[in-house]
Amino acid sequence: MSSSGVRGILFDFDDTLVKTTKSDISAIEKVKERLRRSLCMKHVELIVNEYLEKLAFHSIDPKGIIDPHKWRTELWQQAINLVPISCTKPNAHDIYHLWRFSRLEGISLDQEVIRTLSQLRLRYKLAIITNADPVIQREKLQTCGIREYVDAIIISGEQLYPKPHPSIFHTACSSLGVLPEECIMVGDDLMSDVQGGINAGMKATVWVKNESQQKCTSAGYPTPDFTIDALKELPSVLSQISS
Repeated sequence: MSSSGVRGILFDFDDTLVKTTKSDISAIEKVKERLRRSLCMKHVELIVNEYLEKLAFHSIDPKGIIDPHKWRTELWQQAINLVPISCTKPNAHDIYHLWRFSRLEGISLDQEVIRTLSQLRLRYKLAIITNADPVIQREKLQTCGIREYVDAIIISGEQLYPKPHPSIFHTACSSLGVLPEECIMVGDDLMSDVQGGINAGMKATVWVKNESQQKCTSAGYPTPDFTIDALKELPSVLSQISS
């Protein structure tokens, strides 16, 4: 870490500021409930697992031609097509609509996060730096109303490279009018957020513990300067950096 003072803080969005994975799980359960009205559990699981696998591989059109919502509707259609013709098949548009808006319903800012961001913004410039398609991500950002608590939002789909490439971090720093060595990076992903912060020459990296990566804190993974369980611990970390 450098010795200069902190002027800016970069935050990851998903599962750092808002627990979006929780809303994703809830949305899938609602889809399963809808599918069970006309399909057996075997076919329900087949459709859902196929969709999630396709989504993980290509969440948007890799050629950038098809609208993200149309693309994801088509992924549901492809998954539904695996069910035998003899079955009563659900409408892919209806299923995507249910999944999409169920996810958004579960996205909200925790009061603790609001208090922490409001407190930090009195002293620091704040930005969100997130890897995602801008159409999909802005919908989530707008739903939770986080824009009023930060000074800038940088989405990888509008940049040349995603995290952990240093350029997107440098763009975020420039948008705040600060240098990388005057910023810290806060996120839940060791590779995208922590390694990205290191690559970009951030003053420090702060890892928000992620259950799915608890076993990744070993050889081959970057070591964060600080580890916290919740965002409310960040002011204490900043005090340590400044001391």
